[in-house]
Amino acid sequence: MIWATALGLVCADLTARSGTLGPALAVHFINNIGALIILAADDWLYGAALFVWPTYGEPWVPWIPFEALFLFTVWLAARLALRR
Repeated sequence: MIWATALGLVCADLTARSGTLGPALAVHFINNIGALIILAADDWLYGAALFVWPTYGEPWVPWIPFEALFLFTVWLAARLALRR
């Protein structure tokens, strides 16, 4: 639930800055690509992933800082692109 809230805040900020839903849709798409295709867990939808990390039924809590850094990087790149 925290991750969805963070993504929602990022998308809301980009929508407010740009006045359109385009950048928010792009960030959401990149987030989904990152979660499903670039790096996925071994318990669900990992068939197309480039990298699979074994979770062995453990929670994804150790990966939250990396996911947050990924979201921050995408948000910052979008904000810099909107500034131009």
